[in-house]
Amino acid sequence: MNKGNENGTQPNTKSIDVEKFKNYIQYKAFDLISDGSYKKLVVKSKESGDRWAIQTYSHVQEITNIIKSVIQEINTLHEYGKNRLQRVCSEVISCVNPPCRRRMGWNVCSITGARSDDCIDLTRTGKSESVITVHPKFTHFLTMLWIVAKFEHVCKVFTRNWLAQQGVSYQENNTVREMCKDFQKKTAEVQSLYNAFSHAHSHVMLSIQIYKKTPEFSITSQTMQFKDIQPVIQPRDMQPRDMKPRVTKPKAMKPKAMKPKAMKPKAMKPKAMKPTVIKPRAMKPKVTKPKIMKSKDVKPKPRATRPGISKPKPV
Repeated sequence: MNKGNENGTQPNTKSIDVEKFKNYIQYKAFDLISDGSYKKLVVKSKESGDRWAIQTYSHVQEITNIIKSVIQEINTLHEYGKNRLQRVCSEVISCVNPPCRRRMGWNVCSITGARSDDCIDLTRTGKSESVITVHPKFTHFLTMLWIVAKFEHVCKVFTRNWLAQQGVSYQENNTVREMCKDFQKKTAEVQSLYNAFSHAHSHVMLSIQIYKKTPEFSITSQTMQFKDIQPVIQPRDMQPRDMKPRVTKPKAMKPKAMKPKAMKPKAMKPKAMKPTVIKPRAMKPKVTKPKIMKSKDVKPKPRATRPGISKPKPV
């Protein structure tokens, strides 16, 4: 177990350096605009000893380590008996979409075990067999966790949206260097991203420490003390909707009078029976051909003559 956590020390929630954060965003944006060429240029220049490349690479690694430290804190929740919370957080970290999809009706919260209406649905089709629903009061914490863990994805989406706003003709008529220079002018948007990331990081780290010290989760416990803090900026596809419980009035069911249907007897018409005419078959006489008897050579048998009697010869 982490020694710092055993001693009760607070996590590192100091403010993140703005310049390092801007270099991180520009590094991710330039690499997307150049289709991966900028990253190769930085690595090659760093190996050659160029100061700007060494500084850029160092700033990117610092912001990346900050993101990894949050994920490491999530992976240690099972050591404090928070297995269900760790499972829910792992689903949020590994999902591309923010946790803002609602599940209507009464469901069981996967963290507290309490039944609640209008929960957040974290179930992913084809990924998990069981349904994962969370109480609406955990929405802000899970959203902030998603922003920190998926901030590289947020930077890429921000850059793609900026390129889409410029149009296809802008990308065709300008070089990669010119587009990168134009992106550097988006200082206000980059500052807003910095405010959102720094707030999300501090909120998540402090909330994790409170969750670790809480023996049992309760919707009204001190773990909810940060629920009223709103993020400084949220992209449109990340903004959670207003989680107000819907009061459904039961409809008055009027009994319907069931009228028996009058059964009309059906008149059975006898079918006309047609007599079947049996036609006699024509009997053809059989013609028997006579058998031709073949004559056989029959030798006449000699007649027996009596002795002493002779027939008179004709005169």
